[in-house]
Amino acid sequence: MRAALYQIRASRQSASVLSAFDVLRMHTLGSAEVLGVGTQRAMRPLPDIF
Repeated sequence: MRAALYQIRASRQSASVLSAFDVLRMHTLGSAEVLGVGTQRAMRPLPDIF
């Protein structure tokens, strides 16, 4: 993710093109939305087996 951010900033020659938060969101929630799982809970509680 860091390399992608640096590449975009270098190609546009501006550090304000994308923030680190924007890149993180694109790689996590954005990807989940594209895959159709953006509205599902990320973590489900594990059953007690002990």
